[in-house]
Amino acid sequence: MRNWIKIWTVDFSDKLKGRANKRLSDKTFIPIEYTEYTWIIEEAYYFKNLWYTIEEILFSIISNLTKNIDNKYLDEELESWHIKPNRVISDLIIYELDGTWDILGWVYQSLLTEWEKNIKWSYYTPTNIVKESIDKYFIDWMNFIDPCCWTWQFLLQINSTDPTKIRWADLDYLAVKIARINLMIKYSWIDFEPNIFHIDSLKKSNWLFDIWKMPVDYFDLVATNPPRWAKIDSTYDWYSIKSWESFSYFIERGMELLKENGVLSYILPESILNVKVHKDIRWFLLWYNILAIHDLSRIFTWVFTPAIKLDVKKNREDWKIKIYSKESYWIDKSLFNNNQDFTFSIHINSESSDLLDKVYSKKSIFLNNENSEWALWIVTWENKKFISDKQLDWFVPVYTGKEVKPFLLDEPKKYLYYAPEKYQQMAPISRYQTKPKLIYKFISKKLVFSYDMEWVYTLNSANILIPKIDYSLKVMTALFNSELYQHIFQKKFNSIKVLKSHIQELPLPIFRQNEIANIEKYVDDIINKKQLDNKKILDEYIFNLLTK
Repeated sequence: MRNWIKIWTVDFSDKLKGRANKRLSDKTFIPIEYTEYTWIIEEAYYFKNLWYTIEEILFSIISNLTKNIDNKYLDEELESWHIKPNRVISDLIIYELDGTWDILGWVYQSLLTEWEKNIKWSYYTPTNIVKESIDKYFIDWMNFIDPCCWTWQFLLQINSTDPTKIRWADLDYLAVKIARINLMIKYSWIDFEPNIFHIDSLKKSNWLFDIWKMPVDYFDLVATNPPRWAKIDSTYDWYSIKSWESFSYFIERGMELLKENGVLSYILPESILNVKVHKDIRWFLLWYNILAIHDLSRIFTWVFTPAIKLDVKKNREDWKIKIYSKESYWIDKSLFNNNQDFTFSIHINSESSDLLDKVYSKKSIFLNNENSEWALWIVTWENKKFISDKQLDWFVPVYTGKEVKPFLLDEPKKYLYYAPEKYQQMAPISRYQTKPKLIYKFISKKLVFSYDMEWVYTLNSANILIPKIDYSLKVMTALFNSELYQHIFQKKFNSIKVLKSHIQELPLPIFRQNEIANIEKYVDDIINKKQLDNKKILDEYIFNLLTK
């Protein structure tokens, strides 16, 4: 009787209850979108539990899948695995499956721990997204490369009369071996050796082209899902990109690999569109013809960061950019050129663009590092020791993001043991004690700002803003909570975090004295009398002032 072990299946609708450190996680899970063959992973898990290695489990599957293929290169490839005959699992039965599905890559990905997936960026790319790029841009005669192929999910969709024209590379040795097997299975009627190599395609010292003896700008199509967070060090200093973010380096290398008029199609984190650290790669991309940006939302199981697909043509043409989101529309590339830090504000269609133009054309001032102070929430390191649900001796009220509401803070539900010298992170005490000030929710899809007149200490997701300018804080509160500014925030940034840089890009219009008095009266009514119905009237008033 087999003792089955726990298999994790994840639905995209589930949310993490807390932030887990993936580097320490030994959990394994099956992507929910591939649960049709869960029994295969159950078999594999069983044998892994009996101390079979991942290589032995995969080789046993391969032996079944390739038993009817007559190919000398395949025989040589199987010999290179060096698996002893007594370690081949005879009762790991894999039936004949659809040849367009990467069963080996799926099993390998499911057997890796969450920590290993994070390090290798071995998250399974949904087939429909890969297929869209290949169907749109690949033609049979093309020279194609995936510079970080993993087990070949991108290449799975390619149908070529000459598979030797298609090239792959990856740093994961076992993934490369799987990819080579996969290719020989796909083209089982052709005797050939795959052009798939275990190599760092970013390094000058390991040029792919030293192997293949071809010019650098050789390829018609470069497509991949590049790794995120991979370690980049000073050995890559020949790149113009200095963010040390791996996917940015793969973009620059990809453009270098392309012929003139070749196409790059990459799946990337949404953060590339607007996070300040990625300013350099956005500037780099604006030199080329950006064909399309696809808003993919959250496509990777257990990865809660949204993704995009970016398609770029290697020429200097300045066409409009096609945006695919809930609706599809065109954006003029000059909009990105004119944005602060070259942010790619892809959710601004023509109607939104007209509205933003009206708001930003008003005479305004902006917050910056010189005219404002900021405070992150307190990090205690040991919440069980420092946080209580009851007010005890030496404990003070503390507010979390849950209590941050438009205009007003809710009553605190937690209490903090007051010992600043023992906390891992805390801003100068004066910033928590400043009054008035603004408390805003950091992890949020919306702008949520509370006006505060007390000494306030903050925890999880509750940040502090203290403007140092001659501008009504109540007017600022009204603006940042208004429906108009929600629209601006969502269209310009479309972020699940309210960053300091986002707030600094929001205009603070110069109003007449009577307009300031009117706004402040509405805010006073909301704060003092809790007349939240007045917010609709205030929203309409602000909208009319700024869009005339």
